[in-house]
Amino acid sequence: MEIISITDNYSVSGELNRNTIEKLANLGVGSLINVRPDGEEQGQMSSREYAAICQDFGLTYIHIPVTSGEYSDHIIAEFKLAIHGDLEQAKVHCVCRTGTRAVHLWALMNRASKTFEALNSLTTPKGYELIAIKEQCIASLNRSEEHTSELQSRTGSR
Repeated sequence: MEIISITDNYSVSGELNRNTIEKLANLGVGSLINVRPDGEEQGQMSSREYAAICQDFGLTYIHIPVTSGEYSDHIIAEFKLAIHGDLEQAKVHCVCRTGTRAVHLWALMNRASKTFEALNSLTTPKGYELIAIKEQCIASLNRSEEHTSELQSRTGSR
């Protein structure tokens, strides 16, 4: 499985296996976020299996199931909270079926600090165009910030 680095501290891919997760751990990845719902495709690795393998290699495992193309402000805020501190501490890898959801969530999480053009210029050369989420990147920036604040107050932040 090809690992695509979006930034120095954030990478994405499609489904992984034990060997690839071990490789990620050896590369300094500290957290693995799985945004793929269990049972999306026959034969895919379950969240429980990912969690067990991540534990074996000392990675933090977070499961945020997201249906492709359905990026609510709540999901974006949850994703942002999941990786907020981890990007400061260690590299984060996000997995889904092809890497697209992982890239879309990353872009939507960063839409308040970067223009759509800047985000798209980072992802397009790596094989991920953001045109499908352009309107969402441009619109409703404040709603994402409000949802993040609401989640932080309910969860005591992560």
